Order: sequence, then structure tokens, then C-alpha cells
Amino acid sequence: MFRRFFSATTIALAASLWTAVPAQAQSTPSGARAPALTELHFGTESGYRPYEYKNAEGKLTGLDIDIGEAICAHLKVRCRWSDMAFDQLIPAVQANKIDGALASITITDARKEQAEFSDRLYMKIPALISAKSAKLRPTAPSLKGKRVGVLAGSAHEAFALKQWKPGGVEVVTFKTQTEIYPLLVSGKLDATLTDTVESEYAFMRTKDGADFVQANTELAMEGVLVSGAGIGMNKANSGLHQSVNEAIRALKKNGTLTTIIRKYVSYDIRAR
Repeated sequence: MFRRFFSATTIALAASLWTAVPAQAQSTPSGARAPALTELHFGTESGYRPYEYKNAEGKLTGLDIDIGEAICAHLKVRCRWSDMAFDQLIPAVQANKIDGALASITITDARKEQAEFSDRLYMKIPALISAKSAKLRPTAPSLKGKRVGVLAGSAHEAFALKQWKPGGVEVVTFKTQTEIYPLLVSGKLDATLTDTVESEYAFMRTKDGADFVQANTELAMEGVLVSGAGIGMNKANSGLHQSVNEAIRALKKNGTLTTIIRKYVSYDIRAR
């Protein structure tokens, strides 16, 4: 299918509510019984195909949506979804506006200070997308003087600001990844640092992506940004953490998680 865009290194390395956090899922004083969980309210950002996007009928769909629905089914609770800007997901968790942020969120040390993350759902591998003719590499020297688009609030933004901006790279942030690709085509951006799978589905497989290339060897070889995705939850809600992880482990064991991943991705990104 589209395996041709990925290096062997990439494939080998590829082997989180407005209601406040539901009262039934809140931690309770020692010895107190918490009411049964009846609903999970997930926040997501629908501009990140194939992880989460809207179909022709305007309904949320995608890998993360299916995972969330499977978690709800295992726990025998209703699923509710809110679509919001990516950089508002963790603040929404912290403010108890959603139960979990489920939007292909890379688990990083910085994010773990802000929210409690579930077990890993699958692996994430970054890629620099640029014109073939530019022959750019995902390094500060190669990108010096270039404009690189990144998603606001993403691990890619944090990395580019820390590692590339001091070396003379102009890092430009956007509310959604889908805003970036037309600017690549028009030449207003030189590159974007994003997720390998997302860029493949949203851009590389399209007519506009024909003259562009993914580069990630340097990033992958150094282990840079290669991490897992998880569900971000409020740190105070230990009961929810336990329930969600129990569901994830069951979905891994019975093969449901693998089936969902293979529905959307043709190579192995399962979290080991």
C-alpha cells in the first residue's frame, strides 16, 4: 500500500470532560464507595487523519475514536466526545471539563507533569515533510533559515522550539495540522515536523504530496520523539486511571486494539 514511504528504521521502531470529571469516577476518601462509572467524556481534535477526523456525514471517526469507543464498551459506559483545539486538551483535563484527552497525544516527561497518562496505545514516530528538490534533513544545520510549521501544543512544537529555533530555524505554529499542508505546497513553508502516519494519510498519499518526501532517519536513529501515545487524565482521578488502564490491557490481550490499529495503519505501530 504506502509502505514505500517508510524506511526500515521507521518500521522497526514503530514494532488521552463538560461535565466535571464524572462524580462516579472521582477518587473518594479511604473506605468510601464511589458510584459506578456511567460515562466517559473524551476530548479530541478532528484534524488529524487517520487518528481522528470527521467523515462525509460530519461524524467523528478514526483510530483514536474507535479505541475510545472500545474502552467505553469494555467498561460498559456511554462514550461522549468533544472536538477542540489540540492545545486546549490538557487544560480541559486539568479543569475537569473532560475525562480524558484522546487525540494521538505523545507521552512526554513535560506532559506527565500536567496530566496522568494511560498505558501506551501505540507508537508515534515523527517525520519532516519537505519538497524533494529541497533535500532537507531534520537537523538544525540543514533547516537553518527555513520556515518549519508545527502543530501548537504538540511534542513536535516543543522539540522544534528547543532544538531547532536556537540554530536559526523559524518555527511557525498552527492550530491544526491541516492548515500547514497548503502552505507547504505554495512554498510559504519549507517543511513541517509532524507524525509519520498522519502525514502519510493527510498529505503524502494525495496529489499535492507527490513532490514531497518524509525524512526521519536522524530522528529515529537518535530515539528523538519516538514515543508512545496515551490518554491524558486529571491527576486527582485515580479511579479513572485504574479503570481506563484495565480496559486498555484487556483490549491488548484479546486482540481488539491490534484489530483497530490494522484497520487504519498498514504497518506495525503496536506498543510493546
